[in-house]
Amino acid sequence: MNKTEAELNKLKSAQSSPDEIQKLIEQAEQNQSIRPEKSIQLCERVIETLKANPELSPRLRADLSKTYLIQGNTYDNICDHQNALQAFLYSLEAVEADQKLYAVGERLIQIAKTHTHLKNYSEALSDIYRALSIAQQIEDKYLEGQALNTLGMVYLDLSEPFKGLSYIQQGHDILEESENPENIEITYLNFCQAYLKMGVLDKALDFSKKAVQIYQKDGEYKQMTISLIYLGEVYYAREEAQKAMEAFQKALEISRKFNYQCESSTALCKLGEILLDQKKYTQAQKYVEESLRLTKEFSQHPNYSECHRLLAEMFSQQKKYQQALKHHELYHSSMSQRYQRDLASRVKVLEMANNLETANKISEALQEQNHALREEIRLRKQAQAELEQISRLDGLTGIYNRRYFFELAAREYARSQRYGHPLSAIMIDLDHFKIINDTHGHAVGDQVLVEVAQRVKAAVREVDIVGRYGGEEFVVLLPETELEAAKVLAKRIWHQLTDRPTITSKLLIPINASIGVATYEPDTKITLDTLIDQADQALYKAKELGRNRIEAFPFS
Repeated sequence: MNKTEAELNKLKSAQSSPDEIQKLIEQAEQNQSIRPEKSIQLCERVIETLKANPELSPRLRADLSKTYLIQGNTYDNICDHQNALQAFLYSLEAVEADQKLYAVGERLIQIAKTHTHLKNYSEALSDIYRALSIAQQIEDKYLEGQALNTLGMVYLDLSEPFKGLSYIQQGHDILEESENPENIEITYLNFCQAYLKMGVLDKALDFSKKAVQIYQKDGEYKQMTISLIYLGEVYYAREEAQKAMEAFQKALEISRKFNYQCESSTALCKLGEILLDQKKYTQAQKYVEESLRLTKEFSQHPNYSECHRLLAEMFSQQKKYQQALKHHELYHSSMSQRYQRDLASRVKVLEMANNLETANKISEALQEQNHALREEIRLRKQAQAELEQISRLDGLTGIYNRRYFFELAAREYARSQRYGHPLSAIMIDLDHFKIINDTHGHAVGDQVLVEVAQRVKAAVREVDIVGRYGGEEFVVLLPETELEAAKVLAKRIWHQLTDRPTITSKLLIPINASIGVATYEPDTKITLDTLIDQADQALYKAKELGRNRIEAFPFS
């Protein structure tokens, strides 16, 4: 029998003392990140013993609250947010009995974060406003700053980064004035996430680097790992794949060392996505499948859907259609469940925001903000419309980004299936574009990309869908268009791009472009991904045959 087991057995006996209980609580706290299963076991034994006592002293009641808090944090570490929520609620109940307002506020903030993970947004907002009311009542700036920062986090999760950023900035400003300004780093990752969602990548990069440096200096490896993952996401958004891989690899290294399984899963998933972009299928599959194995140990893991999406795309690119279909179905099943869950939560938020009389009852703090809420409601639709428009467009060229292009393409593909109409795709790649960047600089290269995007849009029909596929690649979807007509349109695009040079701030730059064309006919039964892949194959055929030409799939 090892030392821990002996202590647990002694704890179960009637001879256990407050000091022995305290010792086991400390062990549970030490193990909550590195050995979560042991930490949960220790917490359960302590709770069992304390609850067996009909009348707890204030010290033992405080021990009970702390044990539930450790248990909640441990469940949170392994993404079991439902059990985490239950533990935090029990911890709140214990501190409320002693009327420890600061501790109540802290628990409410933790509960709000967990509700956000579970997409229970109205509950999260209710708890945060209550925490804000407590912070103002006891005049604690640090608690108030934490609550505002968490409120910003909720709106980020609701895809409202402008509103979220406003609350995060308020929290940051208050924390600067508090007695603990050194804890201001809790806002950095939210700043990073807000600017990343808004496409302000320079600021997102700055905040993610700051967070990594601070947590590394303080030896807070859990937060450092999360910061590295954010840093990798920013580099990936900036199309700096090598730097993104280095950040994700470092996060994976640390998370494996300390057994942070959630963070390991996320880093593996992100690495798999980059390797898939580079068409390194074997290594990508290894990372994504390892990430998926880790997600199966936890409930409602955020990486589960993404892993299946990546595997579906990976197998589709390799023409392993049976495997691709399996993961495609699992992905859509998971996303459908998530969509239904998120929709119900968002409806509750809208009801709360649009019914001020009900919202007023949430807390006195919300009462004081009635004027601001009325203004928010008035501008909600306008702001949401602007945000949706921004989220659909590529930040440089102003045409549809890859995500929204595929969203529209999926609708057109479904319509083609339903009515038996053809659907064509055109892939465009600028030849030797790297030479333009290397010779004239990225600023000139960006001007060329903007001009190319506008020329492609000018060449196609109003019904056609134009998107930036990535880098110097563009994609066009042609509804109700057969192959021969698609070839004609591809030739028109090619002439628009190559007949005259692009005009930049420095000089005239001639453009060469390779173009691939493919068509979906209802009797072929191919998927949308396969259609795009066939156009991509035709594009690479054009490259192989000397570039600056058009090729169509199937090859003659």
